[in-house]
Amino acid sequence: MPLVDSNLASLWDGGPSSLYRCEIGGATVGFARAARQQYYGNDVDALIAALVTKGLTVGQRIVLIGAGFGWAAERFNELGYGPIADGTASGKLCSVDTSTFIQANKASNAAVPIINADVNAATGRRTMRQQFGSNSAVVDWVISEDVLPILTGVGPTPGGNNEVVPFCQNLRSLASVGVAHWVSVGTASGDARLNWKTLAEWKAWVTPDFVIQRGTATVL
Repeated sequence: MPLVDSNLASLWDGGPSSLYRCEIGGATVGFARAARQQYYGNDVDALIAALVTKGLTVGQRIVLIGAGFGWAAERFNELGYGPIADGTASGKLCSVDTSTFIQANKASNAAVPIINADVNAATGRRTMRQQFGSNSAVVDWVISEDVLPILTGVGPTPGGNNEVVPFCQNLRSLASVGVAHWVSVGTASGDARLNWKTLAEWKAWVTPDFVIQRGTATVL
């Protein structure tokens, strides 16, 4: 099981145990559209810049895993990497999140469709392909959005029973060009519930995938 249960509203709502808390107008806000700028800022621009150095081009099909309310996808679309997938071959961007909190609150926080499909299951990957027009549609890139820190995997290099390695293998089975992980990095001084590693340590865990540090265009 992941280190935290992303289905719990308490992880998102800005309360004492929430992973997301910011102040807006004197009020504490959790993971809600009103706080989109506080949580994302210009991070997506840096993400795209990093991906371009690794071969991302306009017109490729992209699946975003752990996409939350699809705010990153909105920026991709604004910069010409769309349109949003709609079940036809013209779509280029598909946002995916299995959290019941995200699914229950997307109507008021998301401007793009958020697909509920599990990339760790063949049926889920087929559902993602269907967003691009068919069961066998080619997906070019798969990008995980800060999913790694909630997965079990102890130490600086892969070992033992873990969730990181099989997760990456399933992403690779979907992507035809590349897999990238957009990830917050840090140390044990961060939230103790999460899996904190340096970017180099994450690279050791997920090679040959790319890792991109949140808030920067640093990519390994």
